[in-house]
Amino acid sequence: MLTGRDSATNASHEEKRREPWFARLARFSARRRRWVMTIWLLLVLASAPLAATLTGAMSGAGWEAQGSTAQKVRDELRRDFPEAGAEAAIVVYHQGTPITTDRAGLVKVVGSLRGSPGVANVIDPATLPPAAGLVSPDGRTAVIPVELQAPNDAQRPKSAGLVIDTVSDIALPPGATAEVTGEWAVWSDFNAVN
Repeated sequence: MLTGRDSATNASHEEKRREPWFARLARFSARRRRWVMTIWLLLVLASAPLAATLTGAMSGAGWEAQGSTAQKVRDELRRDFPEAGAEAAIVVYHQGTPITTDRAGLVKVVGSLRGSPGVANVIDPATLPPAAGLVSPDGRTAVIPVELQAPNDAQRPKSAGLVIDTVSDIALPPGATAEVTGEWAVWSDFNAVN
């Protein structure tokens, strides 16, 4: 038979079980605050050596993974195109017919980019041999590396934004498209969204 004290204890346990988990955690932490603070302090001290390696692991503001395919491509761009390097904005031009039979759109894009704001140099894919790989095998897409005019990395997103504006203002032939991509163009878009 349950006494009044037993039924009150059972009701108290039942009430605690229905209580949200975070409320029980808060009560536990408040009652044992010295233990909780000591455990947290030990965890912070134990993880401090890991924080020292974080900068190296997150190089490139966390956007660059050492040894990755992206890093290999960046190194190839720096080696093969030292005048533009990996810091270039990339304009991807596409048309419905092979560029070798109708270069008017590509010539217009390259010509519009030369001397435009934010541009230091433009590599014309039509002047390079096919082995350079700047024109697709089907001949309908070309990649145009654009060296950005910027004294430092902090200015590159702004220059890339100017390139994006220039490309969006070009009147292309019907069916042709031109889009800007690359690290600094992405940063420009990221900054605009923020």
